[in-house]
Amino acid sequence: MVQVKGTRGGMISVNILGVNNVIRNLAASKILIETQAELELVRNANLVQQEVQESIAGNRAEPRSVDTGEFANSVDIDASNLKENSISIFSDVEQAKYLEYGTSRISPRRHFGNTKSRVESEVVNNMKKALNLL
Repeated sequence: MVQVKGTRGGMISVNILGVNNVIRNLAASKILIETQAELELVRNANLVQQEVQESIAGNRAEPRSVDTGEFANSVDIDASNLKENSISIFSDVEQAKYLEYGTSRISPRRHFGNTKSRVESEVVNNMKKALNLL
């Protein structure tokens, strides 16, 4: 996970936390990873989460959407459906939908949608390799 620590003078300070932290957080939530497919799904969810956060921080094609860091820090992983091979990457802050889809005053920034388009083939290839389908 990329965690925005602060912004100052046009600079963004971030901490990058990896898959091990995600796995520890899942274990703390009593969500156990039992198969290689589940582990790869978590790795890919972590990749997508980091890419969305990098997009919000202005390190991808989309306009920067960092003021306080609340939006970037709110991007989270929901692995409650891991056993059904599903993980959600989401933000529950109010401004997320306005930044993603735009308003009458701001154009859409599409941090989630554009990230999906950018990393989809990589995620598919990662899953195929993990499942020995390539």
